[in-house]
Amino acid sequence: MVLRTLFLVAALVGTPSLGAAQDKSAPEREPPQRETFEELLARARTQRDALQQRLGSDVKDKVARLEPNERVAKAADLERAIADVAALGSEAAPLLVPYLDPGAQPPARDSVRAKRVAEALVRMDTTPVTEALLAALDKFGDDGRKNVLVVLETSKEPDRVRPKVAALFRDAHGQVKGAALRALFALGAANDEAFVKEVLLGADPELTRLTLRALADGRQPALLDSVETLLADTKRAAPLLTDVIGYLRAVKDSLRDKDVLAFAKLANVQELEVEKRSVVLDVLPSLVDKLTPELKKTLERASESRDRKARESAFVARVCLGDKSARKDLMLEYDERIKKNDRWAPAFGERAEILYRIRDYDAAVKDYNNAIVVGKNDPTPRPEYYVGLARSYAMLGRLKEASEWLERAPITFDELKALADDPAFAKLRDHAKYGAVFGAK
Repeated sequence: MVLRTLFLVAALVGTPSLGAAQDKSAPEREPPQRETFEELLARARTQRDALQQRLGSDVKDKVARLEPNERVAKAADLERAIADVAALGSEAAPLLVPYLDPGAQPPARDSVRAKRVAEALVRMDTTPVTEALLAALDKFGDDGRKNVLVVLETSKEPDRVRPKVAALFRDAHGQVKGAALRALFALGAANDEAFVKEVLLGADPELTRLTLRALADGRQPALLDSVETLLADTKRAAPLLTDVIGYLRAVKDSLRDKDVLAFAKLANVQELEVEKRSVVLDVLPSLVDKLTPELKKTLERASESRDRKARESAFVARVCLGDKSARKDLMLEYDERIKKNDRWAPAFGERAEILYRIRDYDAAVKDYNNAIVVGKNDPTPRPEYYVGLARSYAMLGRLKEASEWLERAPITFDELKALADDPAFAKLRDHAKYGAVFGAK
C-alpha cells in the first residue's frame, strides 16, 4: 500500500507535462525541485497515516455494530452489518486484523464480534495483510488463531500461506489443530495423498472426521484403500460411520467391489451396536446396484442375525439388490399377520412400511390405504399412514396425490413444514403448484 501511494505521488510531482517539454518558445524556467526518495517515502507514509486515521473512525464504528445487540437481532440486520464492514475494502484490512483476537477468556460479546469480523474479512481481498495474518498465528490466543485460520482459508496466496498453517497444524492441539486442518484442505492440501493418509489413519478421531469430510467435498477416490484400512478397525470406524457413508456416497461412481464389501462386512461385526449395523445395511442399496457373490454371502449371513432389526434390514438390502428369493422370506411374517386379522390397521401399516423400503411403491400405496380405511374408527389417529402414503405417491411421481394426502394428515403445521426436508418429497417441494402444501396448512 505504501508503494502504491509512493508511485502515485511520484507520478504527480515527478513528471513534467508533454506540452511544456515541446514548447521551445516558452521562456526557460528553473527545473522543478525534485524530491529525494526518502522525502517521497516520508510523504507517502504521511498520506497513508492520514488515510488510516480517517478509516480508523469508520472501522471502529462499523465493527461496533457487529456486537450482539438489538440492532443485529435479525439475520438480515447481521448480514447488512457484516457487508458494511466488508465494503470498507482492503485498505481497512490492517485495522480489522487486531479485532480477530478477542483475548484470553473473552466475554461472549467480544467472541461473537471477532467471529463476525472474520466473516467480513473473508469477503475481502486480504492479500495486503497476508503477512500480518501469518504473524497473528504466533501472537494471538486460541480463539484469535481460529478466526485467522478462517480468513486464511480464502487466501489468494495459498503457496505462501500453506507452510505456516502446516507448521501450526503440527504443533497445535484441540480445536486450533482442527481449524488448521480445515484451512489446509481449503488451501489445497487435500491433493497431498501422503499427508491426507497420515491424518486419516492417525489417532485423533476428530481429525479423521474432518479428513473424510474434505475427501467427500472433493469427491476424491484416491484414498479408498486407506478408508478400507479404517473400516477394518471397527472401534475407530464406528463413531465415524456417518462420515464414512458421506464419503462413500460422494465417490459412488468410483467404488470397487472390494470397497463395498469392506463396508458391508460391518453389518456382521457383533461388537458394533445393532443400530449401526442396521444403518450399514440400509445404506448399501444406495452405494451399489447389484449383488456380487461375496456381497450376497455377507448379506445372507446378516440375514441370520438374532436381532430382528438387523435381520430385517439385511433382507431389505437383498431384495433391493435383486435377490428374488429374499422377498418371500421377508414378507412371510407380514402376510401371515394380515391373513389372521385383516381388520387390524397396524398389520397393513407395518407391511406397507416394508413394501416402501423394498421400493414396491404401488403395493405400499394399497396397504397404506387399507391401514387408513381399517383404522378410521380408531380413537388415536395414525399420522404415519398418511405420511407414508404421501411418500409412496411422491416416489411414483404422483405429486398431486402426495400433496392431497399430506393435507389430510393429522399433523401440526410445524411437522408438515419439517417434511419439506424429507428426500422423498424433494420433487414435491420443488413443484410450482403442489409444493405449496408445505406452507399452506
